[in-house]
Amino acid sequence: MELAVLHFVAAAASINLAPSDAPDEFSRFPAQVITAHAQPVIRLAEHRLFRTRIRQGMVSGINFAGHFTFVIVGCGAGCVNGWFVDRQNGRIVDAPVGGEEFPVLRYGIKPDSRLVKAEWLPRDFPDPGEQCVRQDFVWDRNEFKALNSPHKAACEDEDHLPG
Repeated sequence: MELAVLHFVAAAASINLAPSDAPDEFSRFPAQVITAHAQPVIRLAEHRLFRTRIRQGMVSGINFAGHFTFVIVGCGAGCVNGWFVDRQNGRIVDAPVGGEEFPVLRYGIKPDSRLVKAEWLPRDFPDPGEQCVRQDFVWDRNEFKALNSPHKAACEDEDHLPG
């Protein structure tokens, strides 16, 4: 299955997916992709604030863990908020990381996997191409669980992202 890649530019939020050598990591956390069409149930004030963007993001269809649509919204220069909408019941789940504390955040997801790979710049902003901060999460029934602690690693080169 080919992964779609969108790039984060300035305040425009998007999804960056994992490097091409990562399918083995994603396959460790399989999910069966189903057909489901529930619309988001907007209950919280934060979700109401972004309700139009959340609803617009639903057109991308199921793109995570077999029955979620991941929607991301820019919240300023280099800032991203994200929500996973369960297409079975409309429940909105906050992304495990997001907001101003995670500058230039990129996510890696697949429709048939429960793995979320997150990468962002450290607060001290190293020179481009040096160190990023990475952390992986897995969707486990009703919540995200961290698979590792945030750790520094070489930033993924845009050329290594599938296109």
